[in-house]
This record gives sequence, structure tokens and C-alpha cells, in this order.
Amino acid sequence: MYGEDPEPGFKHLATFGKPIWVTEFNHPYGSQGGAAEQAQGLIKWMKRLEELSAPYKVEAAHIYELLDEPYWAPSYEAFMGLHTLTQRQDGGWQPAEPKPAFLAVQEFITDAHR
Repeated sequence: MYGEDPEPGFKHLATFGKPIWVTEFNHPYGSQGGAAEQAQGLIKWMKRLEELSAPYKVEAAHIYELLDEPYWAPSYEAFMGLHTLTQRQDGGWQPAEPKPAFLAVQEFITDAHR
């Protein structure tokens, strides 16, 4: 789920009478257009999934993906994560700061369970 409203697909899937799991969603192109844009886009889709969860039995939704993959730049795949990576001296990678999208998702989930 990357930018299109999922309701038409959910309507069809609901005809099978099974719960729906969204196996991937994120803001299209992650943070390639900016970190704030990704955070706002993710929250928009999380709110939409929340709206659609009861009528279409949406049980789970998984954000793609946890870590940026800067080694894929300039591809959008380099910017899809909720955390940045930094390169180590030995050439490997390590998690760095959480992106605004991570913090926005964390806040959304925390507020939903209060």
C-alpha cells in the first residue's frame, strides 16, 4: 500500500470472508521527498487503515521498512526506513537516529492505546 486508497481492494478481499493483513505500507518513496512528508504520509495511511479496519476486518498492517538502505541510493529504496543508517569505519552499517516518521508512528500508536 503505497499511495492508493486501499478500500476498493479491501471491498474485493472482504468477499472471501477472511481477515485482511496489509503486508507492506509506507508513504510513497519514503522520505525521498523529505522526512516530514514521510511522517505525515504514514500517519495519513495509519488513520485510513484505522477507519477501514472494522468494516473490512483489517487485522494487521506492517510498515515497510525499519531501516533506510542508503547503499541503494539514489533509488527510493534508500529512503523507505523509519531509522537512518550510518556507515561504520569498517564499511558496514549501523542504525543511527530515528526519523520523524518513526517518532510520528510511535506517538500515533501510543495515543491509540491510551
